[in-house]
Amino acid sequence: MSDEIAKSDRFDDRVALITGAGQGVGRQAARIFAARGAGVAVLDRVKERAEAVVAEIEAAGGKAIALGADVSSEEEIGKAVAETEAALGPVDFLVANHTIHPCGTVLETEPVEWDLMLDINLGGTFLASRAVLPGMIERRRGVIIGLSSDCVVRSCRDAAAYVASKAAINGLIRSIAIDHGADGVRANIVTPGVTKTPGLEQVYTNNRDLDESTARAAGQSPMNRIGLPEEVAEGIAFLCSERASFITGAELLVDGGMTVSYSGD
Repeated sequence: MSDEIAKSDRFDDRVALITGAGQGVGRQAARIFAARGAGVAVLDRVKERAEAVVAEIEAAGGKAIALGADVSSEEEIGKAVAETEAALGPVDFLVANHTIHPCGTVLETEPVEWDLMLDINLGGTFLASRAVLPGMIERRRGVIIGLSSDCVVRSCRDAAAYVASKAAINGLIRSIAIDHGADGVRANIVTPGVTKTPGLEQVYTNNRDLDESTARAAGQSPMNRIGLPEEVAEGIAFLCSERASFITGAELLVDGGMTVSYSGD
């Protein structure tokens, strides 16, 4: 039985394309998928970050390629998928992990900032999904993971555009699940809580004291801490594994209980 369980966690002869994979959750997901046998396309807006992750994977004996692309560009996403297929094979798993997180209420958010947020967070997930779906449907096999936010569940102050973009991702992923379940494609949402990533540290540093903000966030969790990138990445890997073969259109909260205990920011 233990051998069967171990096998169901493996990604041998599979290919994962992970966006926003140069740091944080994406980096850890790339490392986990590679360690479990997948070929991994590490995509990041800053290619040097992707190359650093690939170096880590290769040093551990894994197989990966680095891609630099703007996820809001249909042309660049199409090229990235083509490069992935040429180097590693057809994409079995898409993890749409990329995100930007400018702060502001509706009145504080300029229309150009709103458009950029939707183009990257939501548009990038749409374009990447649209690029890999035909191959998944043809092979009748594939998994798409969209990254949401606990702010969609509990709402957050001063993040109107960010929360809206993440809520829209939830709807998009569920639509993919409904439309393409009969084609052999599963689509699920992973919703992290406050997680120790470079992006979070930047947001906290820009708006408040980093240590104070981290301590406040930790106090909102019954576990009295914030999450780690590898904990979110493990949730992503589970939903892509054979152990989740009958799970689609679902949302997995990886938040240390923050959304059930949150009392306001």
